[in-house]
Amino acid sequence: MIGEFVTSILNRLTAPTEAATESNGFLSTRPEWHATVIGTAVGVVVAMTGSWELAGLFVFAALGAKLGSKHLGDLRREPWYGLGAFLAAVTVTRYGPIVLDLVTDIVARLL
Repeated sequence: MIGEFVTSILNRLTAPTEAATESNGFLSTRPEWHATVIGTAVGVVVAMTGSWELAGLFVFAALGAKLGSKHLGDLRREPWYGLGAFLAAVTVTRYGPIVLDLVTDIVARLL
C-alpha cells in the first residue's frame, strides 16, 4: 500500500504533462510542483525582508521573461501555481503571527 502511494507520487513528480499521469488536477506534474515551490520560497523571502523589488522580478519571470533556467521555464509554463503560492506565502508569513496573536488574545479573554 505504501509502495503504491510512493510510486504514484514519483510518477506524478516525473510526468512532464498532465496527460502522462493517471491523476489530472492540483500538483499533478513536475512543472506544477516546481512553480509552487519557487513561488513559496520567493514569497517567504519577500515577506521577511521587505524586498518588493524581488516580488516584481518574480512576477516578471512568471509572466513571460525568458531567463534560461529549466526551473524558471517550469514557472513560465505554470505561472498561476507559482503566483498563487507566492501570494499565500507572503500572506501567511507577514500576517500569520498577527492573526495568531489576535486569536490567542480572544481565547484568553473567553477563558
